[in-house]
Amino acid sequence: IYYSGATLIRKRRVTGAGRFITIPGPALMALILLALVYTLFAITNIVSFNDKVIVSFPIPKLIQSVGEIFRASGRFFWLPYYLLLFLCFVRIDRAGFGRFITAGVFLLAMIVQFLDIRPLLISRKMTYGPYNVPLSAKWQPLITEFNEVVFYPPFEASYRRSMDYQDFCFLAGMAGKPINTGYVARLDSKAMARHRDDLNATLAGGELIPGNLYITDSAHLNKFSVVLQSNLTEIGLIDDYFYLYSKRGNSLSGAKQQLLMDSIAYRIALKIIGEKVLFLPAPIPKKQVEKRITFNLEQVQSKGKAVFIDGWAVIDSTTNNRNDSIFLTLSNETKSYLAPAQRVLRPDVTNHFKKEYLDNAGFGSIIFNDSIEKGTYHLGIIIRDHLGNSFYQETGSTLNVGEDYKVLPVKVIARPDVSANRPGGFKLDSCGFRVTISKKLIPAGIYKLGLMIEDKQQNKKGIVFINKSITAGSLLK
Repeated sequence: IYYSGATLIRKRRVTGAGRFITIPGPALMALILLALVYTLFAITNIVSFNDKVIVSFPIPKLIQSVGEIFRASGRFFWLPYYLLLFLCFVRIDRAGFGRFITAGVFLLAMIVQFLDIRPLLISRKMTYGPYNVPLSAKWQPLITEFNEVVFYPPFEASYRRSMDYQDFCFLAGMAGKPINTGYVARLDSKAMARHRDDLNATLAGGELIPGNLYITDSAHLNKFSVVLQSNLTEIGLIDDYFYLYSKRGNSLSGAKQQLLMDSIAYRIALKIIGEKVLFLPAPIPKKQVEKRITFNLEQVQSKGKAVFIDGWAVIDSTTNNRNDSIFLTLSNETKSYLAPAQRVLRPDVTNHFKKEYLDNAGFGSIIFNDSIEKGTYHLGIIIRDHLGNSFYQETGSTLNVGEDYKVLPVKVIARPDVSANRPGGFKLDSCGFRVTISKKLIPAGIYKLGLMIEDKQQNKKGIVFINKSITAGSLLK
């Protein structure tokens, strides 16, 4: 860039006034073309002015993927910017002001530049010397006692204070312990998603890995509901951060465990996550009522000691559900159970339906299955309105509670038609299957059918039961 600027001044100098710059020769055309390409790349396909988008147009996925490698595209305007700066130098040099006036103009411009960037030069008051972490001195010996520090949610920059991840990374580094947060210039989003899913699955299953120190804040403490309400974890509170660790399999001495136990933190935690919610035996209406319930289930899972159900539901005809209550039901041919749903405010539901107030439609429930007999159950929703009227609707989802399942091998059938008819360019040719179930493999009885997909590369699997059953006793396909 600097060489090209010098070339502009040395080789293209002309005498006389009135011309800003001469047309560049072939030697500079490549540079001008490159500057133009960089300018277009810096603008991107979303043209904006301040925070207002002026125009947006689609670009090929390949170009977008290549462009995302460079992240902040605005830096590509640096080359055109410096060329414009050199053009200003050329113009001032050609103006014929004389050596001293020209130097004075440049000096004045430099002074203005320094005044303009002065806040950037003095805003950060850098200090030196030993770093004192703005946290309680209790953290360092606590972290030293464990094998690993696990934050929930992982990979966040700020929990209780802005950028407080730095302080815990410093403490973990001083103790020589790994930690699942930090700052890196480039992220492996797939690996991060796997870690987050594994952590959620561990907590949902009512487990804490022995030897790990878990740290979270009050906003995310509900993710530890199963282990807390099952009395499987110790909990403490320092600097408004909750720390938790498994009661089983840790290497702490009895005296050290006694020192770390914090009954006050346990009582505070129970106030935050609420009382233990159970499915209890209760009669469930068996026929559809005249008022229909609109709902969406975002998570339905039975794992270990609890059932996890997230979503929202509203009575179609209501415009205000401020005083409505939502209950979840599990039922089959012989048993039925009922539990109150834990409310989650959902203003997005109000905005979507454009009603007066439907914020109370949301629920995020962790319900323990202690009282439920093993079996397969249909999930239902009951909404009780402000007048005390109850409305029931089955969701079409089923849950398998406390029962083991048998996995049978299937024959994979090529299905290129699935790939062809699914948007997004996904290659799903291997999704077809065929299976023959012999009565010799399973005892006689009625069985619920399900599908399990296992990702052996990522060591993950998912299971869903479908609304079909088979009766063992003959060769079935």
